[in-house]
Amino acid sequence: MLWLDPEKSLSDWRPGDAGRVLHRLDEVRVMRLAGHSPTSSVFFGLAGGEEAVLKVYHPDVGFLKSKNESAASEISARLGVQVPELIFLKRVEGLWVSAFRRIPEASFRNFSGSSTSVKNAKVAQLVQMLQMETSKEFGPLANRDLVPSLRGRNYLDYLSDTFLFYVKRAREKRLIERNTTEKLIKYHDRLLSGLTDPKDFFLSHGDLSGKHLFLDLGGRVGAIDWEEAMFMDGSFDHAVWLVRTGHFDRGAEPNSSYLRVHLIREYFVQIYYKKPRELSKLWPTLFEIGVKRND
Repeated sequence: MLWLDPEKSLSDWRPGDAGRVLHRLDEVRVMRLAGHSPTSSVFFGLAGGEEAVLKVYHPDVGFLKSKNESAASEISARLGVQVPELIFLKRVEGLWVSAFRRIPEASFRNFSGSSTSVKNAKVAQLVQMLQMETSKEFGPLANRDLVPSLRGRNYLDYLSDTFLFYVKRAREKRLIERNTTEKLIKYHDRLLSGLTDPKDFFLSHGDLSGKHLFLDLGGRVGAIDWEEAMFMDGSFDHAVWLVRTGHFDRGAEPNSSYLRVHLIREYFVQIYYKKPRELSKLWPTLFEIGVKRND
């Protein structure tokens, strides 16, 4: 997880900057802007005559993000996950640019029979495929910049640091009342103190949500946008999915302390990125993991 201030990044980083770079590539034809985030701008267009998704990465994080995405796509494809195929990755005028073949896809959100249980089952299927191998078995691929939590650091310290980063940002913006924040910090620290480093680390997408998942025409689940990929414990992707979508099965009880830790951290991540009036939508998630207003 790169700790990049999204407000500063968005003020300095505009789609037009990225578009001008793409127009300098002879093999690329830009059709339209598809999306813009603190770390990249995405366009639909043609690359070498093929329909492609073109991505220009923020200059501050371009090297790491582009390498993450290309390496993670390579690993996940080898594990049988449907991912866009990389056409090229190159540096143009100091910016990293990637092009992926556009996959014919059906919308994940509009998938027929898209009940909560069906969506959860599809996500569980994807995560299970990613966990067919551990980071120890990936050889040179695991040595790329996908392992921020393992660069000579204690994994639990890494989790604590990322959690406190977003807590601090939420406090600075006064996005959550102080009493609630303190309760969540106390609960998080109590959970973390009872954990030990996991034995295995698995490739995690890091940003699972409906907009990053798709079903191809054969009904197989796949994922796009692997910028946030890293090797984490096996609960991380599940927690991200649950918090960002609210797709809890009623009565389902998280049975992993790691999962609960990630859920609370991800809650603060979403508080930081969402508008204050939307925060109430996230409370059911906290109820599901046993964090009550009056705890």
